Amino acid sequence: MMTQEISAADCAAFFDSFSHQHQGENVSVEVLDRQFGSQPIARNVPLMGITVDPKDQRRFRIEVMTGDSPADHATHEIGEPVHVRIARSDDGQDRAVEFEEIGGVTTLVSFGDVDSATTFGR
Repeated sequence: MMTQEISAADCAAFFDSFSHQHQGENVSVEVLDRQFGSQPIARNVPLMGITVDPKDQRRFRIEVMTGDSPADHATHEIGEPVHVRIARSDDGQDRAVEFEEIGGVTTLVSFGDVDSATTFGR
């Protein structure tokens, strides 16, 4: 696996393209918090998209939207990420995205059966 940091300046354009490329692919979303542990948000549901809402040039908010029906729809907001990383397999396939917020809370979006926590060395 290879990991790449996505800069704040590149996030909006990156996730616009990323969302178009991966829309409808099954993902799982979980939040890792030192105090509360792992909290699943969505499991094996279609990715609808990841959007970036800039507050200014250095600060932004991200929304991860999943599910293609009202029964499995979820939107998860990442308040102010300080690191955004993508893990790719050796053949260049996107496997997981990690959003690390101020305070250490991390959101992981993984494709298929990838263990994203292991992918990012947790």
